[in-house]
Amino acid sequence: MILKIKFEVNSNSLENLIPDFIRFTSSINEETSTITLNFYNPTQLFDLNLMISEEKSIKASLLLDSNWKYTTKDIRIIWVKGKPFILQAVFLLTSKPESKSLKIYLDKNNLLN
Repeated sequence: MILKIKFEVNSNSLENLIPDFIRFTSSINEETSTITLNFYNPTQLFDLNLMISEEKSIKASLLLDSNWKYTTKDIRIIWVKGKPFILQAVFLLTSKPESKSLKIYLDKNNLLN
């Protein structure tokens, strides 16, 4: 199973990107959790003019099977020597059942690095 990721800026979009690294963290009581997707050398996003600017905001959608869809605007870019090195999309889950279900799903499908 592969995660389906879609990045959008206004009407432009880039779909079905595969993250290079997936990190899942949760609070001690599992009430909240985050899933962080890292994309190394994200040149595709910049080649398609999906640049972040003051007028535009970029958002990412994470699709898991047909049951779950998460959307975030928490997009971070780490620059090294003037070039984008890592693009991170951070998704926050605030429901205990949702957090548990997502962790089980990620473990079951061997998606955690």
